[in-house]
Amino acid sequence: MNKFSLLFCVSLFLSGCFHYEPQMFGVPQSIWVTLSEAERVHVIDGYNRKKELEEANRPAREALAATQKLLENQMTINNNNMNKKHKY
Repeated sequence: MNKFSLLFCVSLFLSGCFHYEPQMFGVPQSIWVTLSEAERVHVIDGYNRKKELEEANRPAREALAATQKLLENQMTINNNNMNKKHKY
């Protein structure tokens, strides 16, 4: 119980140390308000381009994740088969 209490207190303390600041197009609001109109347009364009690239790469990321999962499953099957063969 003591360890749990200590862990809870440390977690509570650390959660209070983090400050979340709202963002505008990926830029903290405190910086956003200091940008000129041209800088804001540039930030918005960059943000939109990043989102377009993420969306264009989504199928490749999903295919990679599916391939990794299949390989992990195959490795598990192979390990199980090896353990069965050597269990005499």
